[in-house]
Amino acid sequence: MQRHLNLTISSLVATMALGSFVIGLAAPEAQSKSKANNIDASLYEAPAPKDTEMADGNAEIERMISAANSFEDYTVDFEMTALKSKKVTEGGTLFFKKPRLIRVETKSGERKGALAVMGESGKVKAHPGGRLSMFTVDLSPRSHFLRTANGYPMVDSDMGSLARALKSFVSKGDMAKVSRPMQVRGLAGQMLVLEIRHKNNEIFKRVAVDPGTHLPQAWWDYESGKLVSYSTWSDFKANPGLAKEVFDVKNNKGAKQS
Repeated sequence: MQRHLNLTISSLVATMALGSFVIGLAAPEAQSKSKANNIDASLYEAPAPKDTEMADGNAEIERMISAANSFEDYTVDFEMTALKSKKVTEGGTLFFKKPRLIRVETKSGERKGALAVMGESGKVKAHPGGRLSMFTVDLSPRSHFLRTANGYPMVDSDMGSLARALKSFVSKGDMAKVSRPMQVRGLAGQMLVLEIRHKNNEIFKRVAVDPGTHLPQAWWDYESGKLVSYSTWSDFKANPGLAKEVFDVKNNKGAKQS
């Protein structure tokens, strides 16, 4: 009887921890059913190059894929702002190591302190921030609980997966175009602006790409032509020599070099 009671209490505690984690990681539209709070999306809007200044973007997508594949490992800071039912901003650091080890630390926003790690097994171990950070849960990589602030799967948020996603959109019938180097508000230096448009010419994605590294610096998502999220990356560190221990959810010290 006592053993059964202990198991029941343990299960209840684990469920509560998972529930807290779910609240933190669900897509922003699931976090709030309130009406939009008069969000001024123009503050985050991307530059819109003229069609006459755009060329076919497929070659640039291939360069982005090759660039991402050239690194054995890397770290990069990110910030994402979702603009749907309410404005939600979060930031953190992504760690990546070949073949497919991923660690995402959330350092700012409503789920500050949350951690998700995909290890060699392909499974994801995660915990929420705050007082419940002691509770770790196992999740499928495609779990809807593992979503970034803009609703994108955590396991597809590395540079290679993002570039391959652009290619997949084109394979399904969308069009890719890229601008000449141009100034983009909030970013240092000249950037290529890559656009993905539907067949009806409606904008779907815009990406500011560094013309030297061919890595994304900013990303805009649209639904029905309306801006719904904005993401940026900074402080990219290539091939720092991340130890495999970094991709252990029990490691709370962040990046280590091997």
